[in-house]
Amino acid sequence: MKHATKKSSDIDNQAPTPAATTLAKRVYLVEKNSDDITLARRAILQAGYAVHLEALQTADALIQEFSQPNQSLAQPVPDLILIDTNLPDASAYKLVHWIRSNTIIQHAPVVMISNSDKQDDIFNSYKHGASSVIQKPVAFTEYAHVLKDACSYWLNISVMPHNRHIKKANKLLTSSQ
Repeated sequence: MKHATKKSSDIDNQAPTPAATTLAKRVYLVEKNSDDITLARRAILQAGYAVHLEALQTADALIQEFSQPNQSLAQPVPDLILIDTNLPDASAYKLVHWIRSNTIIQHAPVVMISNSDKQDDIFNSYKHGASSVIQKPVAFTEYAHVLKDACSYWLNISVMPHNRHIKKANKLLTSSQ
């Protein structure tokens, strides 16, 4: 079933500078609410990160993005994937499980963004492979602060394998099968 998906790139659709393009981190945001996408863009922009943000409104859109074998091998691995826990087309938990089983993006950090403080929801996020769970505050200033802190940790402090090492390992895996 084909869904109409909205996809937007780069913070506030500003053309990145040549330096920002080479240094920009790749962040995917899977969020159904266009207002929350706008808030996230503003928060990340205000934090001053050089980020190429791909905003997708459905889980299927992310799956399609990384399911095409030739295209997904050419794409850089996301530096961070932010997922709203209340997605319309598939369970966010199933999406995280799919990410962890996808050899191209399985090592990308996945941060679940939730309105819930229920322990079952938090537990299920980690059970299915989330790297972190953050609660979405109601106020924009608090939400901006939470996103800034999450991005700071996952984009600046945490050490992840480089894209070239992941792709080299994936090529070896696919050629040996």
